[in-house]
Amino acid sequence: MVSCRVQQLSLRYNGITDIGAVGIGLALGNVMRQNQKLLFLNLTGNKIGDVGAHHIADVRFTDLISLCSAFYVS
Repeated sequence: MVSCRVQQLSLRYNGITDIGAVGIGLALGNVMRQNQKLLFLNLTGNKIGDVGAHHIADVRFTDLISLCSAFYVS
């Protein structure tokens, strides 16, 4: 079985809102337990407010130990 590890994920300008950010936060928590190679996450240009940003940031820091940079510019 081939193992593919995502290192960079760019979701720029996808119209992601707070509702989508909740899903991203949940997915990141699950993915980071299995794929500990994510180094870069770009969410620039989406419609994520404080509530959505909190859900993404709420992923346990132990799960995000390898995340070097995340971009979020509203």
